[in-house]
Amino acid sequence: MTKTVLSGDGVTPERFHSLQLWCVAAFLPDDVKQARFPAAKAKGFYLSTPAFTQWLRHKNRVGAKRLIAPDVVLECPQAADSEKQKPSLWQPEPALQDRNYGAWCGQKLSDLPAEDLVQFLHQPDFSPLMGESLNVFQARVSDWVSGWNDCGVLLARPAVIKAIAAHVLQVGSQISHRLDLDEGTVSLFTRHAGQWRVRRLGALFTDER
Repeated sequence: MTKTVLSGDGVTPERFHSLQLWCVAAFLPDDVKQARFPAAKAKGFYLSTPAFTQWLRHKNRVGAKRLIAPDVVLECPQAADSEKQKPSLWQPEPALQDRNYGAWCGQKLSDLPAEDLVQFLHQPDFSPLMGESLNVFQARVSDWVSGWNDCGVLLARPAVIKAIAAHVLQVGSQISHRLDLDEGTVSLFTRHAGQWRVRRLGALFTDER
């Protein structure tokens, strides 16, 4: 397994000692801040800044794969036009979108039956109509992690990153309710000799430079 290190205008391959997956937690749609489940087409976002670009370079991930969940957009207000016109720089990963809340998408929590919300929080096999249960969501993310065999940066919503952590720790899906992961933070998962590890979870971006 190799990584690429920028050197002037070219790249120099360098051997990885272990697989590294850096996960950046995107900011959630406004729906969530209004105590609603996110609408089906709502997008989370991450605001790219010069510091973020520098972070990518500092971690030697500019030449590695960049992955983005389909329910997240990367906003680059200060990027050059040539950079904005290169969507292929980030590879969409459909398997890493947030949980599907089905008929609950866009609904206020206060408008839903209390007994359904209790099941939603405490029964991992419960699913909203036409939606996913927590266990099904976890299985989708776990399947992707099991098949991932490269190094890169992932931009996804916090729930997805917590599901990755649950898979790595080999614990049940409900552990996600006990993990606090702030928007805009960075987590690192590594794999060495076939074993995944949680190297860092929810670190402040300023600590990661």
